[in-house]
Amino acid sequence: MPPVYRAGLLAAPLIACLGSAPSAAKDEAPQGTQVPALPSGTKAPPGTGGIMAPPGDAEEAIRSEFRTMEKRGTRDAYLLFVQRHPQHPLAQEASRRAAALARATPG
Repeated sequence: MPPVYRAGLLAAPLIACLGSAPSAAKDEAPQGTQVPALPSGTKAPPGTGGIMAPPGDAEEAIRSEFRTMEKRGTRDAYLLFVQRHPQHPLAQEASRRAAALARATPG
């Protein structure tokens, strides 16, 4: 007859071993994670979770989205851009292109 294994009986020694394992240094990320590059000598303030990378360029992100809509080249794509960024200067161009596509599409 094969032995009967119970999860609790097997897990207890494993948990005990893990609890006594040496911990990683606080400044080191766990293996397999990516850490953004920060200026050398930059340290997180005590009691915090770390330092966030600086935000990206919002204007460039919007222009990149507009280029994506240009590649799609559909009326719906341009209208979506206008919905997302109604106050941006490119919204007027997107509206113009959406209207031109609506006129060009036989309906």
